[in-house]
Amino acid sequence: MGGGQEYLQSHCWHLRFDENDQIFHVRCYLYSYTAEKVLGEEKALQENMLLVQGDISPEPEYPDIPFNHNHKAFLREFYHITDDPHDFDGYVDSFTPDATVILGTRKFQGREEIRQLLVCMWDAIEKRTHRPLQVFPFGRGLDVVMIHRTVEYVFKDGGQKTVDWAARCQLAELRGSRIRSYQVYLSDSAAW
Repeated sequence: MGGGQEYLQSHCWHLRFDENDQIFHVRCYLYSYTAEKVLGEEKALQENMLLVQGDISPEPEYPDIPFNHNHKAFLREFYHITDDPHDFDGYVDSFTPDATVILGTRKFQGREEIRQLLVCMWDAIEKRTHRPLQVFPFGRGLDVVMIHRTVEYVFKDGGQKTVDWAARCQLAELRGSRIRSYQVYLSDSAAW
């Protein structure tokens, strides 16, 4: 790098294990950036990372403003955990202890109620895939984001459905990034 620019790079590995503790899914994220913006070459590498099995969503669009790269990595990982029917602990740990989740007209307060919500949501679902399309940070400290995304459901009865929806997410720093409040805006045709 020329011009005295600061250059930082980090890696994040995401592994999934089957019931025999064998790795069946690997993702590697490479975060490289200068103080001004993400380097084009590294971004292209990030979007084309090695994937052993499963599918990968492309990086959602972000406005061209500075945004905490830890929050960005956290949101990416959060949606992978959200789609894992076996990682309830990881999902619940993504929230602050006093977090609020609003899903449609229902409100859930604290990690125990959030866990119960997750258990209920997976009752009828065999598989789901969240695909964040756009993330819009705003607020003081850019700790609030509006997220536009789709989610693809495969139900245990064999049915399938794709739903377009949005969420407002307030982030907090607590042993890394965590969600303080999360409100999902559903269409009338959504699964819930």
